[in-house]
Amino acid sequence: MSDAHDNSDPAFPAPEAGVHHFSDPAAYTGMSLRDYFAAHAPSEPQTWFQPVMPMERPQFPFALKDITKEERRELDGYEEWLGLGDLKELRVIAYVQARDEYKRKNAVWERLLLKERFTQWPYAWADAMLAARANPKAADPVRDAAHELLEALKEARACIMTDRTSLADAHMDPVTNRVDEDGEAALEEYDAVLAQIDGAIAAATGGAA
Repeated sequence: MSDAHDNSDPAFPAPEAGVHHFSDPAAYTGMSLRDYFAAHAPSEPQTWFQPVMPMERPQFPFALKDITKEERRELDGYEEWLGLGDLKELRVIAYVQARDEYKRKNAVWERLLLKERFTQWPYAWADAMLAARANPKAADPVRDAAHELLEALKEARACIMTDRTSLADAHMDPVTNRVDEDGEAALEEYDAVLAQIDGAIAAATGGAA
């Protein structure tokens, strides 16, 4: 499992030559220490880990400008009482196709994010363990507890931001690319919670990002 850049120590060094019938310790290197740490990584990726994605997240499509009454009627009716085959306005057809393609690509990206998160995690853990092994720090329970709390706050903030983005997309006006009134009211509640979390994070880090 180790790659060409794995120069960590062996996980189970071979005994001296001649001991237990080992004639050449170099011939019995076995798995590397990096492989060993990766094999024993926690099953759930920790909050500090972010996978490297092979592509950027898809962007929401363009906005329609100078919309006509007929275009507005079709936009309002699409996926309610009108299907793609019922649409007549060319700009509306192009817009809803682009939006549907965005939704499809974003769903694929989300699945890829989940896969990469679990695929890359074991060796990210292993590299962190090797770095800690090379530069050990004295245990500090108070510091560690504070760090865990800070990471929990950051994780909660990330989850809330994801929900906020989904809500904004759901209430997005396709003409102006602006959130409607109901969405704005809900976003204000999200922003109030985010402000409280940001205040707690700032207090814990002394204002550092």
